[in-house]
Amino acid sequence: MRIVGISELLKRAQEFIGPNPAWADILGEERRGTLILYEYVVPDGDEPWEGYYAPWARVSPVDTASSLFVLAYYRDNKKWQDLEVAGHLEECLQAIKDNVYNVFFYKS
Repeated sequence: MRIVGISELLKRAQEFIGPNPAWADILGEERRGTLILYEYVVPDGDEPWEGYYAPWARVSPVDTASSLFVLAYYRDNKKWQDLEVAGHLEECLQAIKDNVYNVFFYKS
């Protein structure tokens, strides 16, 4: 996972993901305490350099005092959809790794 900026949240996320090749083209950034992840998309027929980063997942704080977050994914209708996944940052990232609700990693 690549990151934009420096923050404790990004550091924790990057440490949790580690050198996982499935996350090689994922970009992470923090905005006001929210972790936003983007996936690198290359449209069919385009060259890899013609790709772009599209919103993919969001881990938003619910309660900053207890470090609880909620996980959301970016829907085709261009809106964030919260999932029934809440917990610490690492629990939300694990739900992405596990492809909860089959909305993150598509299997061919």
